[in-house]
Amino acid sequence: LSVMPPNLGASCQSTIFEVTAASSQCPDQSVTRQYQMTVDTDIPVVTVEFDLGQAHVNDFSSVGDGVYLGIASSNATDYEYVGFSYTVTDDCPQTLQTRLRVSSNEFEYDSSRAGDSMVLIRDTMDPRQSHSLMVFVEPGQCGVISDRLCVRNSNVGFRYYQFDVEATDLAGNAGSATAYVVIVPEAEDLPASRDSVGALSLDYFTSSMTPETSPASNVIQTKDMLWDTTREDPPDVPGVSVSVVETVSAEMTISGITVPESQEELDALILALEATLNGLNEVNENSDQRRLVEEECICTSVIKILSIGGMTPERRLQSEVPVVYEIIQSCEGNCDSDTSDNSGSKEGTAKSSVKDVANNLSSQLESDAFQDKLKEEAKDAGVEDVVATIQIESIAVAEEVQVATQTNAAVSFNITVSIPVQNFEELDPDV
Repeated sequence: LSVMPPNLGASCQSTIFEVTAASSQCPDQSVTRQYQMTVDTDIPVVTVEFDLGQAHVNDFSSVGDGVYLGIASSNATDYEYVGFSYTVTDDCPQTLQTRLRVSSNEFEYDSSRAGDSMVLIRDTMDPRQSHSLMVFVEPGQCGVISDRLCVRNSNVGFRYYQFDVEATDLAGNAGSATAYVVIVPEAEDLPASRDSVGALSLDYFTSSMTPETSPASNVIQTKDMLWDTTREDPPDVPGVSVSVVETVSAEMTISGITVPESQEELDALILALEATLNGLNEVNENSDQRRLVEEECICTSVIKILSIGGMTPERRLQSEVPVVYEIIQSCEGNCDSDTSDNSGSKEGTAKSSVKDVANNLSSQLESDAFQDKLKEEAKDAGVEDVVATIQIESIAVAEEVQVATQTNAAVSFNITVSIPVQNFEELDPDV
């Protein structure tokens, strides 16, 4: 049996192989067959990028070898958006199996969200293949968090996340790329990470993120995907944007409030409460500036009442009435997720995270401003009697923040109207 290979030219082309079978006992007899197959010798090329917009200052952008993103360590924020995207190029028109694996040099477990501890990955409906995922990471670190199980495999003093993206084509060729998100601690928490003038020592971080010193041996999450090499990402289209929606729930207990018996008055009280909470929140948004966003990013928040006092008469007679509400913040456009104090920046307007909105609102609720505002709104709604002697007894904000994404598109329709004209020569062309 002999196989005659052709002179191979470009990879991923249809190739004819000629196979001849002959017998030494019957040298005059042989059978030749031709087989056509596709030969693919190229390895897929994978690239990974983190893009949080021009407003985010990435101290690790100057690192020449590798892709790094620096995020300030924080316990006040559950997750930070990292602006992850990836691309795969291959000469063959095919669909490649791809996998994202996120690992870390630390492992933290939170029983309230076991499936999303440390890393949150969500699918998007973005028309760009490269942006089919949104990835968020927890910006904390072991040694700072005390109420959760947290284990680290070294004493380098900081947490980092390793993003590995691997693509495998139909011939089994595999290409990969690696990128890193570094959780940068405060200088007083890790003095060794600063140089003599107090600036970040990038070499301290990059030299520590090695298999020998502090390996990212804890696999946090994996995500399997497909990449179609025949598709190209569409260009940025005006009117198409992606929104990040964060929601947190809270409950306040109010004494001195009478839950109305009639549905009409109950609805009026709920509207008065929502108007009061949203009015106080608007004041907070104008005074508290912590989240830096670019001019093309717009963040809005709204507060909705989910329940008030229950629906049974027994709950209406209680001396303390629970009011459950939720705060929804939607940021649309190219938003930076950094929640550090950047109010002095000249590049954009600052906004708070949804947890900051909830905590700041709680401070307002404990002041006289809430009582005065609610009485005013209740009077306008015709239910001022039910809030005559109100008092906030307690406020509790949920720990979990729900994060969702959605793609928005503004569609315009051009309408052409044809009008028959008989006296065309008499028309004034300047009109």
